[in-house]
Amino acid sequence: MRPFNRVTPFLATRNIPETIAFYLDILGFRVETLHPANEPSLAILDNGGATIIFDSSLWPGPPNLTGQIHFDVAPGDVMEIYEKLKSRTEILWGPEVYGYGRREFSCRDPNGYVLVFSELTSDHPTC
Repeated sequence: MRPFNRVTPFLATRNIPETIAFYLDILGFRVETLHPANEPSLAILDNGGATIIFDSSLWPGPPNLTGQIHFDVAPGDVMEIYEKLKSRTEILWGPEVYGYGRREFSCRDPNGYVLVFSELTSDHPTC
C-alpha cells in the first residue's frame, strides 16, 4: 500500500459565511470550492498543506468534534497568529513553550472547534 497523501477534516458548520470569513480573513486560507455557487452549503478551504471542508447541510444539530485540529506552522508564526486571534475568539490556553520543543496555543473557531497552532522552538519551556 502506498502512503496516504493527506488527511482532510470534513466538518459541520452552523454558518458558512462566518466560517469562511474566519479562516480567510484571519488565518489566510483561500476558497478552493463553494457549492452550490449561489447559496453555498459546502466550502473547501485551503492554506498550503492544510485543507478543511465545511458543510452546513449534512449533519443535524450543532457542530461537534471530540479532540482538536492541530496546525503545524513555521517557526515564528505562532505569536503572529496569536496576535491576530486574541481579540477575535476565545483563547483556551497559551502561548506556552513545552518540554517537547514546541510553542503552542489553542483557541476556538466560530463553530466551537478547538484549534491548536504549534511551531518548533529552541526556547526554554515556560510550563
